[in-house]
Parts: sequence; structure tokens; C-alpha cells
Amino acid sequence: TADRPGTYIAQLIVNNGTLSSDPATVTITTNPPLAPTADAGPSQTVERNSTVTLNGKGTDPQGLPVTYQWALITKPTNSAASLSSATIANPTFIADLPGTYVAQLIVSNGTLSSTPSTVMISTTSTPPVANAGPNQNVAVGVKVTLDGSGSVDIYHDPLTYSWSFTTRPNNSAATLTGANTVSPSFTPDVAGVYVVQLIVNDGYTS
Repeated sequence: TADRPGTYIAQLIVNNGTLSSDPATVTITTNPPLAPTADAGPSQTVERNSTVTLNGKGTDPQGLPVTYQWALITKPTNSAASLSSATIANPTFIADLPGTYVAQLIVSNGTLSSTPSTVMISTTSTPPVANAGPNQNVAVGVKVTLDGSGSVDIYHDPLTYSWSFTTRPNNSAATLTGANTVSPSFTPDVAGVYVVQLIVNDGYTS
């Protein structure tokens, strides 16, 4: 077994019981060793907070066994994502924030390492749901308090609020007080219909 790269020379002498032959030699030269190839697997798109399973492979042209070395080289700011293992073919991690994650795989045959292979994992994020509260009927001059506390985010991220008028009666000068709070207020100054819109944001999507 040619266990190292280089040249091997084997010599043979035969004997007929009385005399020995001259030596005969044969030269065996190994091919230069080749590096293995890493494949970090196909790109993925997953829901935020889901578990991502990486699909790594390593092949060696000499048929040697390979070892794995993974790393998360890109992840969203403030993400706490980490690999379950850096040295197995199929590690996992939790895509805890919306954005893009890039995992890198290098395999080694014990002598040479592959060039890096990378895979991109993109997340989708369900936007929060705004709830502007029930319709109200009030008299002119009576203060109206709105209620956006029914708005929800499935990831339980803190919400910010943005209220605005989309419809006011002609000549109305009513203005919202606390338009960026959960419960702003205004005083209707002209009879008619006032329509107030609420948009909530979870820090990532509106």
C-alpha cells in the first residue's frame, strides 16, 4: 500500500538453489495527493424561529474518509444562532431573527483540506397584526381615546405604534395626541366621520 506520496523502488532477487540472479527493480510513483471537495448543500428559505438542518457532504478522490468543519460566517445583527455541532455532516441551528444566514463547510482528508463551500439560508417573517379597536360614536367636543392594545405579534417582539387620520370631516382641525402610543386621543371638532389608521411594527416588519 502506497501510504505516502512519492517514489517507491522494489527490488527482486531470485535463486535456483545454487545461484542468485542479478537484482531486478521496479519503480512505483504515486500521483500527487488531491484535496477533497466540500458541498454545503442547497440554499434554504425557512420561517423565523424554525430549526435549520444543514446538508453537508464531502468527497475525496482517493477514497479517504473526510472530517467536517462548519462555521456560521454570516447571521443577522443580534442573532444568537449557533450550530449544534461544527464537526458533523448535518448540524442544526435555530434561525432566531429575520435576515440571511451563511454557513461554511470545509472538509479534510487528514492531509489536505477542501476549498470552502457555503450555503445561504433566508428567513421569512410573519408581520404583526394591527388592531385599531372598535368603532365609536361620540358627540362633537367629547374626547375620543383609541385603543391599539389588541395588536399582536406572533414572535412576541415589542411593538411600536403609528396612528394617523385617513378621513376627517371638511374643515376639521382635529389632531391626534400620542400618535405613537398604544392609546392616542383626539377631540372631534366637526360632526361627521373620522377614520383613524393604525400601523404597528415589531422592529422588523410592519
